[in-house]
Amino acid sequence: LLLRSPRAGAPCLGPPLDWQSPPSPKDGDYVDVFCRGLNSAMEQTVVGPVRAFTQVRDALPQSPGDQDFFWRTVTSPPETPGLSRPVWLTIAASVPTALGWYGWYKFSVEEELFYDELRRDGRVSGAGGYGTLILFSWCIVLGGLLTLTGAPGGDKLIDAGALWILLTQVNLYRRVNELLEERGSEPPLHAWWALLPPPLDVVVGL
Repeated sequence: LLLRSPRAGAPCLGPPLDWQSPPSPKDGDYVDVFCRGLNSAMEQTVVGPVRAFTQVRDALPQSPGDQDFFWRTVTSPPETPGLSRPVWLTIAASVPTALGWYGWYKFSVEEELFYDELRRDGRVSGAGGYGTLILFSWCIVLGGLLTLTGAPGGDKLIDAGALWILLTQVNLYRRVNELLEERGSEPPLHAWWALLPPPLDVVVGL
């Protein structure tokens, strides 16, 4: 059963079944319009089985004491409310996979924040996992292919992808800080940390 997307009005696998559709973007709110549109557009470039696996679902009970806690957490799709992923687990899953799992982690966090903002505020200030990671991936893949074949523009496409993922990381830190400030906690991140050179930027992200 296809659900009605809260992003741009197009049918998609979409949010959990009990999701209440948020209002349409307000006139003049170009950030919300851009982020929803980009998320929806990038989702359409992903094949159906992958979209089904990455579908946001209602949060399941989670306990660090469960025997299968590690495996269930690292293989879980994005959840709403967002899934807790301890630092030790993030490192333990990212290092052996050469940061491959870290990409999945960032996708999931971005997608969870996307739906959380829609639920709480009725608008978004980030492009979600699709608008962030999938756009970045296409820039790198297509840019790499152009470079390998000697076609022009490959290096510029790769640079654009790198700049995009950097800007979205800065925006992610800002949004995480705002969430914690709303709960009365001290913001744990500085947005400029995303500008640190590798591997320091990855360490902060973990």
